[in-house]
Amino acid sequence: MSTHPQSAGFPPHHPPMKTLLAVPIARHDRVYGRIYLSDKENGELFGKQDEDLALSFAHSLSLVLDNAREIEEVKQARQSLDYMAHFDHLTGLPNRTLLKDRVDQAIYHAHRNQCMIGVLFLDLDNFKVVNDTIGHTCGDALLKSVSQRISDCLREGDTAVRLGGDEFIVLLPD
Repeated sequence: MSTHPQSAGFPPHHPPMKTLLAVPIARHDRVYGRIYLSDKENGELFGKQDEDLALSFAHSLSLVLDNAREIEEVKQARQSLDYMAHFDHLTGLPNRTLLKDRVDQAIYHAHRNQCMIGVLFLDLDNFKVVNDTIGHTCGDALLKSVSQRISDCLREGDTAVRLGGDEFIVLLPD
């Protein structure tokens, strides 16, 4: 074992060590890091009991880190599923499911505040011709552009929705 701390990855200003115990923080072939223990206070060398204790701690820590990673993956998967359930994958606009919720909220608000709502239905004329003549890639680009233009015209609180194909709804509360 080297007494130079740099050989174990310590910074250059770290004092020389007499002993070093290093254990991996790992689980299922995934290494999160390492625990380094340097020089006991009483000057004794690290023994098997010290190594077992450090390995046990590293194992417990790896379980915590692994669980945190799994929780984060589940959270991200739920967010992704929620997005897919409520938004159109091509345009990023809300879809029919979210439209129903927004319409219900707007009706409730309008009834409570004695105001009106507007619902606009927009359909792109001859859109099929675009897909048939210059292709679906161009048709998709056109739908994205139209979606952005509609969104740019809305007030805060208004909702633009892609129903599907070339059909859009714009919900205008108040």
